[in-house]
Amino acid sequence: MQTKSIIWVTGSNGFVGSTFCRYLLDSGYTVMGLVRELERSAELRHIEGLQISPTDVGDLEQLKSLAGESPPSAIVHCAASVGPELQEAETGNITSVKNLLRLAAFHPFHLIHVSTISVYDLSKGLQVDESASLYRNVMEENLYGTTKAMGDLLIQKAIGEDRVCATILRPGAIMGRHPRSSWSNRVPARLREKGSAAMPIPLDSPMPWLMIENFCHALDLCLSNPVARGSIYNLFDEVRLWRDYLLPIAAAAGFAVEDPQQAAKLDFPRFFAEKIRSDLGYLPRRTFASALQEVVKSIAETG
Repeated sequence: MQTKSIIWVTGSNGFVGSTFCRYLLDSGYTVMGLVRELERSAELRHIEGLQISPTDVGDLEQLKSLAGESPPSAIVHCAASVGPELQEAETGNITSVKNLLRLAAFHPFHLIHVSTISVYDLSKGLQVDESASLYRNVMEENLYGTTKAMGDLLIQKAIGEDRVCATILRPGAIMGRHPRSSWSNRVPARLREKGSAAMPIPLDSPMPWLMIENFCHALDLCLSNPVARGSIYNLFDEVRLWRDYLLPIAAAAGFAVEDPQQAAKLDFPRFFAEKIRSDLGYLPRRTFASALQEVVKSIAETG
């Protein structure tokens, strides 16, 4: 297969980033995986054909230096901060976006920004399509969602001012086999260790789910289809109830489940992701049920 232009992938040592690096390489792209610390990139060294660069997206001069040596045709920005520290969240989710936008003034490229469905301010409305209201301020009780929203707003402004060629993807909860996968590994492990699932999430809460294989396919569509440029897409395969995920895991692991608001009458959000289907012809290739079955099987096998 003919080699295509070089693609940078930030956060390439994470679950989403490393999986997409493999996908791109299999599709014939030349791929540069960006990591802040080489010592945390052991997994990447085993990916044949992947170029690895110790480049911090929070450092504009490092980005400019790398772009001078290996100018990208596209940057897929998977890096993000999900921790509880304010400075880390602002650096990982806001400063990194500012630097990529500044870089675009020197080295034009197609920016694909991996955001999250959590950027939407549900206090402003429960109909969640791409036009729904985003958070406008950073809140310490929701650092991830609000700082990611600030990054989205910066990119939206830059698109409107024709300063960047960009696509924003807002995925739901991503499921897939990987040590760093939250929903397939870390959350089940924490619940199992705790021995119960008394969580502040009503069992009837809707959860938009996305399988990692489908996510990689959607990213590829955004890279290859010019229609995606300047567009924003919610991205998920199915909306399922929290109970649909939690109860099978609880049964496999043998812990109790409590519903914190089982008798309450609550208004839940409605999530929509039709735009990417109509614009790019996106169709899921793997189902929530098959991915959940894989997680349950893994729990049962580990005893």
